[in-house]
Amino acid sequence: MRKWVMTYFNPDTDLSVIKSQAHLGQGFEHEMKTTKKFKIGKYFYKLIPESPPLLGKHFRSCAVVGNSGILLDSGCGPQIDSADFVFRSNLAAIEGLWENSEFKPKRPSTGNSLFALAACLCDQIHMVSIPRTVEAAEAKFNTSEVERIRKWVMTYFNPGTDLTVIKSQVKIGQLIRYEVSRKAYANITENFFRLIPESSPLLRKHFRSCAVVGNSGILLDSGCGPQIDSADFVFRCNLAPIEGFENDVGTKSNFTTMNPSVLNHDYKGCRENNTSVACEMFVKRLRLIQDQILHISAFTTVNGRRDVELTNSMILEHHLPIKASYAPVACNYEKNESVSFHFESTVIIILLWKNSEFKLKRPSTGTILFVLSASLCDQIHLYGFYPFSKDKDGRKIKYHYYGSVRNLRNHNMTEEYRAFQTLHQRKALVLHTDPCHDDKL
Repeated sequence: MRKWVMTYFNPDTDLSVIKSQAHLGQGFEHEMKTTKKFKIGKYFYKLIPESPPLLGKHFRSCAVVGNSGILLDSGCGPQIDSADFVFRSNLAAIEGLWENSEFKPKRPSTGNSLFALAACLCDQIHMVSIPRTVEAAEAKFNTSEVERIRKWVMTYFNPGTDLTVIKSQVKIGQLIRYEVSRKAYANITENFFRLIPESSPLLRKHFRSCAVVGNSGILLDSGCGPQIDSADFVFRCNLAPIEGFENDVGTKSNFTTMNPSVLNHDYKGCRENNTSVACEMFVKRLRLIQDQILHISAFTTVNGRRDVELTNSMILEHHLPIKASYAPVACNYEKNESVSFHFESTVIIILLWKNSEFKLKRPSTGTILFVLSASLCDQIHLYGFYPFSKDKDGRKIKYHYYGSVRNLRNHNMTEEYRAFQTLHQRKALVLHTDPCHDDKL
């Protein structure tokens, strides 16, 4: 990281104007390129250093202190003062540095610039004023902000009408064009039709507290399981495993999403032999949903066709009490009578984020679940949403708390995390990234 920063910025040469570079009366253009020039007066000239004040400096520990209100009542003062060197805001942006990184801040803030300076000089950097996890007992929500987010979400998405295909919208034998595989069609078979709900399972539902559980390795050794299970309603991503992780991720599952590709990734061999050990493990995982909701992305790509059919047959064959729902797809207009109905799409969620202050690539399952929870819940608690390889203490973090999946390039996880951090700061939700010490919300 130090090498990357110092490709663009060297504190020995780029930090400050020095006396040998300036003279009385010299004019400089303003950074914002106004028509007026800035002239160096005698008092200004007296204060210009002979050499950069950080020339040849190096520090073991540094604290970079931002100005967020999160510092109020934090008690961080003594810890900040214990650092070998302390940076405080305000400082100009460093040109070119962030544009050529994986992160895309609009205009780098003072905090970004102080971080870059610290990266050149310090072995250990502590960023103070980054939103921290609030313990459940301390969590406070800004009800007006919660309501503002709900109104924004429901301008685009209504769980009563946009969550799932329902029986009155389809018929046996109907063909539905896939969202991505535009030349292929899903067939509404008899088994498929039996599992399609009569109405949205979340029609007219409302909950006080909701836990949205992501799959980040930050959950390992968190002890957040009991706290998650204390929520009134729990959302889970992509049929992630629960057994063996109960203390960290809980067991309660009211709404579980499933991308059909999970069969190939986590239950290899089930496609080829539905009596295999892999299929037994798959059915065992489905049983843990009990009589709650399994939300399947059935119409995204033709690659998932066999997996959707297999999942449907497993639910029926084993008489599982699962309430199935199927994410609808983009609008199709075809002359063929068998493709006569035109569903609303998950594209509306993409549009929702596109018209926000956050610039997500393609919304991940986690951001879709946030949208859903925002339309249903008064208090949203996010767990397992952390895209980085190390935590704030330098501990290595797996991408998922289970398996060996790596970062998915089709999602901008750092921008999604920034969105959740921002909403956490505004008290629209609570983003949990530290171990849990309370068993209840």
